[in-house]
Amino acid sequence: MALLCIFALRFSVIEEKIQDIVWHFLTSITYSRVVCAINIYTGPFEDDPHEHEILLGRKVEPSEMRRRRDLSLKETWMKRKATRNSMTGSKFAGVYVREAYRVSNEEIRLVYLENQDNSINLKAEVPTLGWQPVEWSCFNSSCFDILFCSMATRFGSIRLPLTAPHSPYLHLTTELNDEFTVVPVKDVRLHAPHSYLHTLGVCLQPIFFFTDWTIVIQFFESWLAQGASKFYFYLHSYTWQTKKVLDFYKQSLGDDLELIDWSDLPVHSRDRGIYEKDPNSRVFRHGATAFMHDCMLRARSTVKFIANTDLDDLPVSSNLNISKILNLVSKRHPRAAQFKADWILSHQPVVHFDMHSVYRNEPVDETHQHTTIEMFDNANLYFLHLRRFERHLLNPPVVEYNNSFDHSLLMKLNTKMLDQFLKRIEATQFGETSLSPWALEARQTIRDLEQCRREAFGTTLDDVNEMCQQSSAGCEGMLGAGIHFLKAPQTWVNVAHKAFFNSYVERSKRFTLF
Repeated sequence: MALLCIFALRFSVIEEKIQDIVWHFLTSITYSRVVCAINIYTGPFEDDPHEHEILLGRKVEPSEMRRRRDLSLKETWMKRKATRNSMTGSKFAGVYVREAYRVSNEEIRLVYLENQDNSINLKAEVPTLGWQPVEWSCFNSSCFDILFCSMATRFGSIRLPLTAPHSPYLHLTTELNDEFTVVPVKDVRLHAPHSYLHTLGVCLQPIFFFTDWTIVIQFFESWLAQGASKFYFYLHSYTWQTKKVLDFYKQSLGDDLELIDWSDLPVHSRDRGIYEKDPNSRVFRHGATAFMHDCMLRARSTVKFIANTDLDDLPVSSNLNISKILNLVSKRHPRAAQFKADWILSHQPVVHFDMHSVYRNEPVDETHQHTTIEMFDNANLYFLHLRRFERHLLNPPVVEYNNSFDHSLLMKLNTKMLDQFLKRIEATQFGETSLSPWALEARQTIRDLEQCRREAFGTTLDDVNEMCQQSSAGCEGMLGAGIHFLKAPQTWVNVAHKAFFNSYVERSKRFTLF
């Protein structure tokens, strides 16, 4: 699963009033088409006897650093892991689970995080069968995680008897543990004949230390303007202004917006923020891969097409209706597992726009014989992406830009977004709410986070130092704007926890009457 690459418009705030938010395009933007793609991952379609699921994501050209590293990623890890673990004590024993999903009568799936070198297996209590090993697989072929982040994503599968009734809870343990953990199970089975409530849905990567609440409005209005009707918004840490905006959209969209807490992994307070002891220091961007698959499972029976995206990502469809385009393409290619579309790199004199690195989608059973349909140079659907800071601040890469980009479609989208937003806030309390001040603190926080991406714990992330790119564990101490952040409550449990509960047994006593 992967992130969407998008964006070409942003907000300005007039007189610090929410009703004065207007959209304007960056008039001096130029664009360059690069080697990258959007992947739309479908499962079997409705005429298929199997299940039906879909994922909208992207694949991008890797950086030079990643190209060099990926040439021998697994070999490099194998050579260095013994030395690294002995020096840093970086092998974490925890196995962290959030939630499980009943995907069929015969199977429960779950996504979990563990150290990539762990050899401890999970076990689940299965009706009539007792404790059974959990089958597991990796999101990549090497089973080693990315950007030197050793807490890796695993996909677990629990096989059930055909007659097993649905239970809202699951008992999990490890092969070395005498205690079990209770994990919630969400029923996402597709029952024939199946009808999806939504054609296009959007999964938003967890926002962390988030301050720029105007982008939240832009996110919702851009997707709503192009046919999206279901949203899964993952939350880690954010400002009170952001909460006001989210509360407003929750009130506006109702059940079509799910606000999902996504916390850090549990860690003892004495180990918090220590690279060698805090497992969160080894999780890439709050478990981005785990989030993508969790959301795909969560939306499985509700949404036909599901997009995984960042807040600063914007899809652009020629008819301003992504749902219609995807339906038309899928009818022409009924066995397609994914569709790849162009991603356009944009540049502006003050701010450079570049891409994320994103990763592999959930593996598809080879027996389904699904194919990938490439839609490069197809004007019906493409993606723009904005980054507020250029990673290569001093020596930006040389890029040839396409100065003949047609802005007319973006202007139509801009007008549609503005019209629907003004109607949405009309006569609402939110429309009269002041969300200031915020801009200066937000800018400083964004700067600090960008610095943290490359230089956490006083060490520059490069090919030599090989440090995991930080998000919360290594970045929180680098935030100097003094902003108070609302944080998600704890949502993960450590199945490999070694603590024991006392068992109290009530014993009967015999009393003799004299």
